[in-house]
Amino acid sequence: MPIQAALHQALGVAPPLAYIPPPLRQQRQAIRQQTLIQRAFNRKLTQQKTSHWCTWNLRSGRQRGLQQAMLDLKALHIGFAILTSTGFTKNKSDPYCDWVIHSKHFEGYDIYAMEANSVSQGGIAIAIYNPRDASKKPPFHLENVQQHGHNCISCLYCTGIRKLPMIGAYLLTGPQGLDDLHNHAQTAFDQYPSTRYSPVFMGDFNVDLDTNNPNNLDRQQQALDFLSANGDLQSMVPHFRQRRRYVNMGHTTWAQHMEDGTVRRSKCDYICCRDKRLFTNVALREPETYSKTDHFMIKASFLNATPR
Repeated sequence: MPIQAALHQALGVAPPLAYIPPPLRQQRQAIRQQTLIQRAFNRKLTQQKTSHWCTWNLRSGRQRGLQQAMLDLKALHIGFAILTSTGFTKNKSDPYCDWVIHSKHFEGYDIYAMEANSVSQGGIAIAIYNPRDASKKPPFHLENVQQHGHNCISCLYCTGIRKLPMIGAYLLTGPQGLDDLHNHAQTAFDQYPSTRYSPVFMGDFNVDLDTNNPNNLDRQQQALDFLSANGDLQSMVPHFRQRRRYVNMGHTTWAQHMEDGTVRRSKCDYICCRDKRLFTNVALREPETYSKTDHFMIKASFLNATPR
């Protein structure tokens, strides 16, 4: 043993790096390397456990509106989306056309769209991230995608250990929206009994469920009764902390600037579920990169698997 190392040992002082025995130095490097590998694995495991959902009113998916929305979804790492007010219709000039005209796959997303009431009213679509590259496949997939009328769509969201019914709806203003709620949306819920599944209901309901002074009390009451009868569903946004900007706006998801300088706001987009423990966060977001819409997006981080 060198004299310097013996002196440090006698005094109980840590030796400099130059006097650390080579086996101990290699052991520290191996531990550091294993730690880095474990951290990389933990990050990958977290990504596999969590996926991002959203519901968003596009105002119109025509004229490249759908493609611009897909670019925004990809920028926010959205894996599953319910898109409302798409406005897709069939080709009226072709009497033999029986499908809705829209992009089926764009930027890694598969799109399932329903025929709207008209070009400027209604329509709903599902977008799910499903890239062609097998190495980038997400840890979830969809089953049993079904259409219910023009403004309601349902599917079964499947992960490794969970199967969740996803029901999306765009309830138009007026009596037609309530008819779609009690007829088409109820048909979608009847497929998946709430005693066996934990359904998720999301979309644009065109009603404020939280206010004490609604513009249409009957519409609000019918919507609340519907949510209560189908599994005690409730909005997930109030259960999570929001950014100060959205808190000051009262969690509203729609805004319109009037000619007199005032701003009209309303809360009409929702993600409803009965178990908030399935989510790590539900928040309002405003993508401003490509899409031009007057609605905010509701983004939810969903747990594909139970964290250990």
